[in-house]
Amino acid sequence: MIATAHSATAVRPRAPWGQRSARRWIWALPIWSLLLALTTLTHQPDPDTDFAAYADYVTTTPFRASHILGSIAGAALGLVGAFALTMLLTGTRGERTALRGVGLFTLGQTLTISVFGAAAFAQPAIGATAHRGDVELAAALDDLVYGPPLFATAAVGLLALIAGTVLLGRAATASRFVAPWAGRTFAAAGVTFYLTGLPGLVLQPIAGVAMATAAIAIARAARPHRRGEDGRASAAVTGVVTATSPQTRSRLADV
Repeated sequence: MIATAHSATAVRPRAPWGQRSARRWIWALPIWSLLLALTTLTHQPDPDTDFAAYADYVTTTPFRASHILGSIAGAALGLVGAFALTMLLTGTRGERTALRGVGLFTLGQTLTISVFGAAAFAQPAIGATAHRGDVELAAALDDLVYGPPLFATAAVGLLALIAGTVLLGRAATASRFVAPWAGRTFAAAGVTFYLTGLPGLVLQPIAGVAMATAAIAIARAARPHRRGEDGRASAAVTGVVTATSPQTRSRLADV
C-alpha cells in the first residue's frame, strides 16, 4: 500500500514545462500564416515588360519591410510554430508524420529565406542603379541575381515547403485532438499559397488567411482542457486513491 500511495502522490495533473511552452509558441504558426497573406497583397511589376515600374516598386520602404519583417522574420516564426506543433504531437498517432514534416518544412524555409534575402537587399540596389540612369546595368544585375542558381534553390525550397506543410497538416489531423478540418485546411491552403505565386495572384492572400484560420484552430485545440490532459491526470489520481485502503486514503488526505 505504501508503494501505491507513493504512485498517487507522484502523479501531477500539470503538463511538463516543454509542453506548456509549446502551447504558447504554437501561436507563432497562425502569425506566420497571416504574415504570408499580408506580404502578398501587392506584387512587383514584371521587369521584362516594365523595368521602370519594377525599379520604382523595389526601392520603396514597404517592399523592403515586407521582405525583412514579413518574409524573413515570418519564416523564423513559422519554424518556431512548426517545432511547437511537433512537440505537442509527441505521443499521438501523428508523431512520426510530424517529425518528417518539420524536417522538410525546416529545409524549405531555410532555402527560401535566401531568396527573400536577395529580394530584400539586392533588388533595392538594382532599382537604385536604374534610378541613377544606368538602366542597362540594372537589368543585367537583375538577370545575374535571378539566374538558374537562385531559381533552382527556390524550386527545391518550394517543394520541401509544400511537402512539409502537407505532412504537418496530416499529422495534426491524425492526432485526434485537432479537428480534422483544421489539419486538412492548413495543408490544402499551404499548397494553394505556394503554387499560386504568379498565375493566381489574388489567391495567395486568401490562402494565407485560410492557413491562419486553420492554424488558430490547431493552436486552440492544443490547450490542456481540449486535449484532456489535466482531466486524465486527475482521473489517474482519483483512481489510484480509490484503489488504496481506507488507512492509506486517510493518510493521503492529511498530506
